[in-house]
Amino acid sequence: MKKSAIQRILESADFADIVPYAYSGRGMYGRRCVGVDLDGGMGELLAYLFAETPEEDREEVAKGIRSIQTDSMGRGRVVYFKDVAFVSDDSDDSDDSDDSDDSDE
Repeated sequence: MKKSAIQRILESADFADIVPYAYSGRGMYGRRCVGVDLDGGMGELLAYLFAETPEEDREEVAKGIRSIQTDSMGRGRVVYFKDVAFVSDDSDDSDDSDDSDDSDE
């Protein structure tokens, strides 16, 4: 499965120490989506996403933003994109990244 535009943008973010992670929010029954801990304002996060989104990803990012939810976890706020699946590096498509080419030697 390929990472979403939102996850890729947040992973490359130079914004407020944002680190996206797999999160399962209320009513998600274990399904994992992209979540971030947010100390600052939601407006700053949204402005960053809009500014960093390439033209070809705008529709996808807008759809993900429409699914934003928040949870208060006592020590801060979790912002999660309920309809944006989190894809770990282990499950990301990695076309030719294995060492199978060495089998002919």
